[in-house]
Amino acid sequence: MNNIWLVTLFCLCCESTSIAQSFINSDNEWEECVFNFGAPPNNQIRNYKFIDTIVHQEDGLDFYPLETKIDDGNWITSNIPSFAEKEGKIYKRGPQNEIELLYDFNLGLNDIFQSSYNFDQIVTKVDSIQLFNGEIRKRIKISPVDLGYYEDETITWIDGIGALEFPFRGITYPNVIESFDEIKIFKIADTILYENLEISCDIIDDITELSKEDLLVYPNPFIDELFLYDFEKYSGVVLYNVNGGYIENLKAAKTNLSHLNNGVFILIFHIKNEGFKTYQIIKH
Repeated sequence: MNNIWLVTLFCLCCESTSIAQSFINSDNEWEECVFNFGAPPNNQIRNYKFIDTIVHQEDGLDFYPLETKIDDGNWITSNIPSFAEKEGKIYKRGPQNEIELLYDFNLGLNDIFQSSYNFDQIVTKVDSIQLFNGEIRKRIKISPVDLGYYEDETITWIDGIGALEFPFRGITYPNVIESFDEIKIFKIADTILYENLEISCDIIDDITELSKEDLLVYPNPFIDELFLYDFEKYSGVVLYNVNGGYIENLKAAKTNLSHLNNGVFILIFHIKNEGFKTYQIIKH
């Protein structure tokens, strides 16, 4: 019985506490999958790490630059943006020397976080996650307040790692811009401590290989209404113009698109654990 109480106490502690971590550390490295929804869509793998050189000081904050590598290319250093860390908060300095609060890992349940996009975030859950080396880190889930459709969206922060989506860009919600970034791997000193096994950096972008069994939409071409086959199995369906410009999210299996001009469009289907599938549609 005593052993049971000890295990229970340990688990409770894991849910409410975390080890303070250093976000800005030259040993940290992030690997991102970047899905670009242009026409045709494509993907990249980007790696980020900090350079141990102060490039700006202001209000007691020391700002450090990021080094970026795209695919198998060379590492490139840029002083903008740069980042600072103090007392569990991460700050980002932009091209006009503006400073924004990127993260606050001191937040608790139901706390409000004001994003740089001028809408409030509310903390909906606080718990912990165990990394591959056994470390316990605080995990925060936040959602927008009074933002209509996107109130169903949730962003996850991990102490010392950042947001699992758009970790260096602040609060940005999926499907509202022309690319989507998500952390695949986080490591310290070349040791992997976190890996998102639910995403793949692969993207299906050859629509000519789709067979009749892969039919996603009908009719095609269409006039007013479009029907999406097996709509419920997708975690997101987004409509773009032929140049890759975002138009709208499709929210139901039957969608009226009579407001569109005639032409060619691209649908991006987000498939959990499989990445993205594209489909070209034509409106007459």
